[in-house]
Amino acid sequence: MSTPDDLRDGFTKDARSSEEVARRSVRSSLLLTAGNFGQAIILIIASLIIARLLGPDEYGVYSLALTLSILFSIFVDFGALYAIQRFSAFYLSKGDMVTARRMTKNAILFTLISGSILSTINFILAPGLSSFVLHRAGLTPEVELASVLVVGQSVFTAISLAFLGWGSSAYTSGMSISQSLVKLVTSPLLIILGFGVLGAILGHVLSYVLIALIGCVVLYLTKLTGKITTQTGSKAPESLAVSVVAGNSASEELDPKSTFSYFISDVKEIVRYGMPAYIGNGISQFATASFVLFLLSAFVANAAIGYYQAAYNVAQGIVYVSSAIGYALFNAFSSLDGMRADVQTPFRYSVTYVSLVLMPLVLFSIAASNPIIVTLYGSTYSPSVSIFSYFALYYLPAGLGLTVFSSFFNGIGKTKLTLVVQLTSCAFIFFLAPVLELLGFGITGVLYSLIASSSVSAIVGTLLIRRYANAHIDFQAAARIFLASDVSFLVTYLLQSVIHLPHIEALIFDFVVFFGIYLTLVPLLRALSLGDFERLRASTGSLGVVRKPLDLILRYDIYLVKKTTAPVQSN
Repeated sequence: MSTPDDLRDGFTKDARSSEEVARRSVRSSLLLTAGNFGQAIILIIASLIIARLLGPDEYGVYSLALTLSILFSIFVDFGALYAIQRFSAFYLSKGDMVTARRMTKNAILFTLISGSILSTINFILAPGLSSFVLHRAGLTPEVELASVLVVGQSVFTAISLAFLGWGSSAYTSGMSISQSLVKLVTSPLLIILGFGVLGAILGHVLSYVLIALIGCVVLYLTKLTGKITTQTGSKAPESLAVSVVAGNSASEELDPKSTFSYFISDVKEIVRYGMPAYIGNGISQFATASFVLFLLSAFVANAAIGYYQAAYNVAQGIVYVSSAIGYALFNAFSSLDGMRADVQTPFRYSVTYVSLVLMPLVLFSIAASNPIIVTLYGSTYSPSVSIFSYFALYYLPAGLGLTVFSSFFNGIGKTKLTLVVQLTSCAFIFFLAPVLELLGFGITGVLYSLIASSSVSAIVGTLLIRRYANAHIDFQAAARIFLASDVSFLVTYLLQSVIHLPHIEALIFDFVVFFGIYLTLVPLLRALSLGDFERLRASTGSLGVVRKPLDLILRYDIYLVKKTTAPVQSN
């Protein structure tokens, strides 16, 4: 690994600004991860309460009624959700707050308009969709109510990403947790008051609409309004600043026709940038979720699908960490691109730091798969244990950089390369999963196709980054992190065969053993240098209560590095 001096030399422009971006990305990653986990825990509790109050039949109706609105939501933004975060961070890094504000407003407005149109279409088509798609004509009122979710959830997501683009990850985490809390309170309450499935759906819809409205007000008051500071230090109204940048007079900027022309031109740029990632993400979501379930429904029993879904739900914990890191890195690369700073060196370090977190998480999930599943779902779901292990392997390439690839491509404006990676992944699922299913592999065949798709995506992404961005992965550091994770896995696995504990105690024991070994081996194997650990420690300085345990861990690793480093002999 490089020394701190090597890192500073690696930045071609404004190293201090680049290092500040890196510190912000670490802080954002941790805040978003905490927010995602908090939201996940609250939503699991809410789901358990709703399922118990409604009973199996009505809970099935509740799930089906939301299916169509979730499907419509995939097609809402035409790439605007990617553009909101990208252009905010990009123009802010260039010091152009005026354009950052305008692009943020127009992207959210475009999402609101497209979401409203699709919500209306969903509402109008609800009778036909209930009859011919869901095969349940009586679900029309529930589907009509759930159609509001299309616009509510899309605007909620747009505002959350806008906060990220403006460097306010704490607001994004706050919105996630607030939404889950509102659902936890309103849905069960409305069910208890006698509204049944409609009450559960209404609570779910309200949680998104209410928090989206509050978030919109907070975003406007904190980021999108106020005076603009010019280079001379004077204050100017935003409308005047916009007109100066655009080369128009203030009166022309206030002309509704001029405002409309800005909106149209911004939307064109937003769609042009975000469309490739939008297409790739939509196909990817369909392939990994809907297509797989459609395929399984034709070949396996309902119980097997239940085991599959239970394992999938637990594996989302890895996704929450991965997506949080991905969003933060997207912001960082967008900012670096806006500053025209070096992005190759930050890419290499990002992959290493992501591997440091995700690779042990994946291998720990495999080692502790049995106590994890049984603790959460009970012994009746024990068949989910092996499925969960396969899912963990599916996410292993994320620990080798796959999470960083999309953030990197989107952050530097090369969304077409993101599309190539995602289409490659989906092609393997669309082709391999049905073939293995027909050959009698069942759920295991589907899981094999998922693992193959993520592995090939990682290879393709690595080659594209080398070719089009001249960026490289530090494979030596990745190999040492993998070795530390693998040794931790083997020791934990062997101890499980000797020490037999109840599931909750076993889970705690596995966690302590695995990460105790891992956090000791990482510095001893020199997976990271002393400069890396010190840089990470400096990046966690403003994390509040989260800082203390992280600081303790990093100080332990720094201590081991210093104690095992031979002193330099002077002549």
